[in-house]
Amino acid sequence: MLYKLQHNQIPRFRELFRVSISDRGYLFLVQDYVPGQTYRFLLDARKRQGLRFIEAEINQLLIQILPVLEYIHSLGVLHRDISPDNLILRLSDGMPVLIDFGGVKQVAATVESLFGEANGTPGPATRIGKLGYAPVEQMQMGIVSPHSDLYALAVTVLVLLTGKEPHQLLDSQTLQWNWRAECSLSP
Repeated sequence: MLYKLQHNQIPRFRELFRVSISDRGYLFLVQDYVPGQTYRFLLDARKRQGLRFIEAEINQLLIQILPVLEYIHSLGVLHRDISPDNLILRLSDGMPVLIDFGGVKQVAATVESLFGEANGTPGPATRIGKLGYAPVEQMQMGIVSPHSDLYALAVTVLVLLTGKEPHQLLDSQTLQWNWRAECSLSP
């Protein structure tokens, strides 16, 4: 299904293949290269200057990336790993591009597991989603839905606005997000 995704803000998947080198198997995924910087890189550069993303930039990001999520969700595809690391600000046109689909990791883990079983060795376990960005039900039970992607996007927005990581914003006792003191937004 991932090979059929045709959207300007998603790199095209080209090939998935396995190579054995020195009795060890490696799985390679080939997709189009996207010139630009990840939002993680951009945030880190701003933080070094005492800056963060501003509300207008976040509004623009949401306006540009929510239709991409609507598109993949309409096809029954979930990203499962949205974070500042997996969004690139494309150099050519300033559009955000969604990269590193968690579903690809799942496919890769399944293929690797099948190869491992054929060789008599179990495949590696793969957790999909980043701690702090993925909702609890995704991390603990593997339950995912379009809401999981929206949750991860919301956490990504909070990180970009505040310059703080999820564990610095989420109260582990109450599970309340404490971000309002870190940035001011218009009503």
